[in-house]
Amino acid sequence: MQHDATIAQIRALHRDRVYLMETRKILDLRLGALLRRALGWRKDLPEAERKKIANQAAALMKEPEGSELEEMIRLSLKAKEPFETKERELLKDMEKLADTLPVWCTFGEPIRGFGRGSLAVIVAEAGDLSNYADHSKLWKRMGLAVMDGVRQGGLPKGASKEDWIAHGYSPMRRSRMWNIGDALIKGNREGKYRTLYLQRKAYELAREPEMQPIKAHRRAQRVMEKRLLKDLWRAWREANERVSEQTLRPMSPTEIRDAA
Repeated sequence: MQHDATIAQIRALHRDRVYLMETRKILDLRLGALLRRALGWRKDLPEAERKKIANQAAALMKEPEGSELEEMIRLSLKAKEPFETKERELLKDMEKLADTLPVWCTFGEPIRGFGRGSLAVIVAEAGDLSNYADHSKLWKRMGLAVMDGVRQGGLPKGASKEDWIAHGYSPMRRSRMWNIGDALIKGNREGKYRTLYLQRKAYELAREPEMQPIKAHRRAQRVMEKRLLKDLWRAWREANERVSEQTLRPMSPTEIRDAA
């Protein structure tokens, strides 16, 4: 494959970016726990009270001025800054590399709400899409497959270790694909994918009128994400086949003359 080196670079950058993201999240979680305890949070409190305190802690993290923990909050937020800066730098590098992949200009660029970063993350998590025999294999890699009537991640509590291994489910990969889908819903406007999302959501609600809207939303987003990956898988193979044909075809006399 002509772009093995590019894919390897994207994956390496993504690995480093994920490390930065997870480290930053740890700082957020530790700060949040400190604030909740300071505000009186206890496990035995009613759920409504725990939620109220959690919301107060989140508000303090955004506006710490005047709090007795203001110094600790500002130190924690300051500690995150280099991680956030480096994350942005690595994402920009990933986007530049994604821009060189044949599938970007033929498939990704025309889609509103699907940026270079989205393509880069899929490639980082899945690798060379040519290695997947069909789109369903890509669905499984990204946590969207249905196996024996059960969606990935939806196994019951009593499921065995072997069942989970067979499902090959990664919550982190599924989360990254969810973020891509969320951006697509918000940015695709009147495009093909948001239209599919809206149609599927309406279908789910009509089929089961008692269904909560959030459940219909999740089902519809899942269907839309699967369509995106299916289309991307096809476009990837077609784009790389065109590149191969152009590379292998004989040069015309004009091209030979111009190359001299």
